[in-house]
Amino acid sequence: IGRAFRKSVVQSAQVVDKLDGGWERFSDSLRDKSKCDKNTGRRLYDNGTRKDGTPIGSPGLGELCAPEPLSPLDVGVKDSVLAAAVKSALIASGDKGGTDTLLKAIQESKDLVRPSFERSMKNSVSEDEKNRGLFKFELYSTLRAITNFLKGDKSSIRAFQLAWGNELISMYAPSANRKDYVS
Repeated sequence: IGRAFRKSVVQSAQVVDKLDGGWERFSDSLRDKSKCDKNTGRRLYDNGTRKDGTPIGSPGLGELCAPEPLSPLDVGVKDSVLAAAVKSALIASGDKGGTDTLLKAIQESKDLVRPSFERSMKNSVSEDEKNRGLFKFELYSTLRAITNFLKGDKSSIRAFQLAWGNELISMYAPSANRKDYVS
């Protein structure tokens, strides 16, 4: 009885999920496609109104009104982002494991996940798509190895995140501050 009950619960959840997806698509089709927020450049989706005419909540932000085409991936940026991740992981670990240990862990991670990424990149048409797929592969395997290298210690992972973020900011936006952004 346990297996049959679990199977019926899963099937019920799948039916409800399918209905919810259909309702969401229908609801999205009714939205006004011309409303655009001038500050963010994104479409505004309102949440409807109450019986008294007052709005329900703040409007949600959707896709970009005028999407920008992606620029080709800069391979130099890719390499510097990955190098900054390795450097930040060594800082966060207190250099306990050493550079060689981390680089070996990254190579093992690459060897482990390479077949999956190669299958997904097989359908890449342009050179840029291949470069983006390669970057995803290298970034995923590097971050996976760093997480294992830091042994899942939350304080070390948090230190890595902060160090990597600060390194990226110093490399690509050294004079930026919160006043530069509007939302």
